[in-house]
Amino acid sequence: MITLLLVLGSVYAYAGTIISIVITKTNSADLTDLTISGSPSNYTFTGSTYNYSGVTVPYSVKSITITPTGTGTITVDGAAVSSGSASNAITLAEGVAKTITVVTTETGQIAKSYEITVTRALNPVKAITGFSVSGQTGSTTITESNHTIAVTMPYGTVVTALSPSITTTGASVSPTSGTATNFTSPVTYTVTAADGSTQTYSITVTVVANTAKAITGFSISGQTGSTAITESNHSIAVTMPYGTVVTALSPSITTTGASVSPTSGTAKDFTSPVTYTVTAADGSTQTYSVTVTVAANPAKAITGFSISGQTGSTTITESNHTIAVTMPYGTTVTALQPTVTTTGASVSPASGTATNFTSPVTYTVTAADGSTQTYSVTVTVLGPTVINITAISGVTAPVAGATPVTIITASDQYTGIVTWSGNPGTFAGTTVYTATITLTAKSGYTLTGVSSNLFTVSGATSVTNSANSGIVSAIFPTTLLAVGQSYQGGIIAYILQSGDPGYNASVQHGLIAATVDQSTGVQWADPAFTTTFVPSGTDTAIGTGLANTDHIITLHDQTPVVRSTYAAGLARACSDGGYNDWYLPSQDELNKLYINRVAVGGFAAGIYWSSSELAYNNNHAWDQNFSNGSKSAPYKDTVDYVRAVRSF
Repeated sequence: MITLLLVLGSVYAYAGTIISIVITKTNSADLTDLTISGSPSNYTFTGSTYNYSGVTVPYSVKSITITPTGTGTITVDGAAVSSGSASNAITLAEGVAKTITVVTTETGQIAKSYEITVTRALNPVKAITGFSVSGQTGSTTITESNHTIAVTMPYGTVVTALSPSITTTGASVSPTSGTATNFTSPVTYTVTAADGSTQTYSITVTVVANTAKAITGFSISGQTGSTAITESNHSIAVTMPYGTVVTALSPSITTTGASVSPTSGTAKDFTSPVTYTVTAADGSTQTYSVTVTVAANPAKAITGFSISGQTGSTTITESNHTIAVTMPYGTTVTALQPTVTTTGASVSPASGTATNFTSPVTYTVTAADGSTQTYSVTVTVLGPTVINITAISGVTAPVAGATPVTIITASDQYTGIVTWSGNPGTFAGTTVYTATITLTAKSGYTLTGVSSNLFTVSGATSVTNSANSGIVSAIFPTTLLAVGQSYQGGIIAYILQSGDPGYNASVQHGLIAATVDQSTGVQWADPAFTTTFVPSGTDTAIGTGLANTDHIITLHDQTPVVRSTYAAGLARACSDGGYNDWYLPSQDELNKLYINRVAVGGFAAGIYWSSSELAYNNNHAWDQNFSNGSKSAPYKDTVDYVRAVRSF
């Protein structure tokens, strides 16, 4: 610091930063004005003030001039200055006080000395003039108007420990240049000027958005092989299996961009190439042309293989690509013409081509895509087939009165002739018959190999044959009787059924009618007994006719009467077949004769007597009209027809 001291009467000089100047004052040498250039602060001139300290000028003022106004001789720091004129420039150092002495003298007056201490302010600047981060993109933007700084870093930069290089016009900055700082959020930097004032700056580091926009994955469910992505021309190729409908495929897409259009999973028609546009995070785009190709048909299976006249179905075994065909016994296989159907484009040998199948033949199917598949075809010719139709048709259980069959109903495998035990012209009742059936194998079949007792005959109780033999013995149960059959002196008129009195499921029983009527008109009772109840009574049920007849005859035998005079006596008198147990049928037995009158035969369209009298009237007995089946109980002296029956 330089200090100028204005001391009356003497002048002192000091070495160093303080200079003291003594100005002799006269009574009339006062200045009327003393101006300082450079817009000084803390300075106002008054004529009676000779010492001014603490005067400052801005940092920008590097020098000042002093303009004194007054009479006499004026010096500024020893240099003469005319009144009203500026002194030489006085250089000021930043922050250093400068003492300037102005002396005014005038003859006859007391000299006056003015001391002014001026300090140039320290530098107030505090701007960030440079801010850079290694690797940044482009230039830093420093906006002084709002004290903001913007830096852009490449995509992918980690901003948690960036070390910026900083230049300022100030004395210091915090954080300091090169200090690693986290720029995840804006960071405040404070610049301190030389004069101690500060200025803050908000620093924002932005990481550039991703520019990537490549399709890195493109797949469609069920596609064949891998997708081909050609980045050089931005094309994508996908192959789908044969038969794929490409009008609504939904691809899965992965990209390095922010989005893709159409979006992943959107159903699209790939009949023609489809353009996909990938948009990067920074908004830039890249298009890809996607082509979907449907593979040619790879199918090459033989699905049908048949030869005219073959036996059974063809066996196609896809697992080992073999085909087996069986031909009938006796087939010549040297020029067979199979019909072949395939899923391929062609087959060789072609369908219908005459081929020698003495050994297995290889057929090659070529698919639409050019791939091939071979099949080995084997044709086997059957030997004669062992007869396996076990049921012999056309032979049934003998029925009494029927004519025996002599041939069987031929099957696909054999024919046969039949002989019967006893060589009957017709089958008798209650007889056990044995049929001997001799089978003859048809062409392509053989009896060699048949097992013993293989065959069956409907109705037989026992059927036997030897192994490898077609001679079959069939034993049948005892022949059954049938209504209308001649039997034991007459015609079977009725066979007892379940529920009938005397029915036996194991033994047939029934009624036999005489072959002709015993009378075309006779009374029920002899005139002597037409008004008499039969002792012990009569009944109407099946099985009671014999007892009825016995009771009626007993009544008439009390007074000897010729039996030919009444119905029961005539019936008993019948001796057809050598049997003497004929009788007049009861009411229910007579009704069975009416029901089966056609099978029995010989009945008139008249009224026939039963052996049943009316239970509550001794003058009447039951009869039945064989023209319409109506029943009545006329007087016992009425004349009716008589047909005798017997039981078996």
